[in-house]
Amino acid sequence: LAQKHKVIIEFYQGDIKNLKSFKSSSQDIVFSAFALQYVDNLKKCFKEVYRVLKKKGIFVFSLDHPFWKITSSKNLKIEESYFKIGKVVRDYGNYGKYVIYYHTISEIFNLLVNEGFEVVKILEPERNPKYQDPWCKLWDYTPKMVSNIPPSIIFKAIKK
Repeated sequence: LAQKHKVIIEFYQGDIKNLKSFKSSSQDIVFSAFALQYVDNLKKCFKEVYRVLKKKGIFVFSLDHPFWKITSSKNLKIEESYFKIGKVVRDYGNYGKYVIYYHTISEIFNLLVNEGFEVVKILEPERNPKYQDPWCKLWDYTPKMVSNIPPSIIFKAIKK
């Protein structure tokens, strides 16, 4: 897309728990879409993000919603404890196996605050029936489940 739109962007690939490619206080914004649920140590990650952000820098990230992961798509019943946190291996059949790290909302919030962030917004987007829903027909997502439980949660935090 950068080439197509003739935008000059430097891309980096690395470990989000070690952002050594970036100087301290050098970034205005750090953004992550659905990657942090695969990070085994959010505290280290948040510490590095805090380090690279400028004062009042913005950190926005999304994750699978913790309620989504514990609820059956077939009958909307809770199948696992919300408080079961840590490493979980999920088998998605044809999509393969994934290692995911479960966290409660309060755990994520408190980790952010403990690293010095001010959490300014938490969003749990609702399904909007007038739009084609990208979640439905993926894995075991169903229209009924998407209508009752937000598939994602989004945090916006600012470096104090």
